Amino acid sequence: MGQLQPGRAVTQITAPALSQQEARAKRRWQAWHYLIPIFTAFWLVFGVVLLSSGWIALAVSALAVLALLSTLVIALAWAFQNNI
Repeated sequence: MGQLQPGRAVTQITAPALSQQEARAKRRWQAWHYLIPIFTAFWLVFGVVLLSSGWIALAVSALAVLALLSTLVIALAWAFQNNI
């Protein structure tokens, strides 16, 4: 019974199913999860520096461009990791 015989299927022993809480605890964060707080911190620091310089128009336009580019990077990381 313990020997392999030609023509017989080999069954695989699987681990018991994890509960949803255990599965969430073991799930690794993806790159876009890390990028969101990194970009947010960068926007805040960069925004404070630009606003303190007194050039409001420059600050608003620069932050808008950075927000668009950061959103694009996060969307591309999400799409890459989800095979889209």
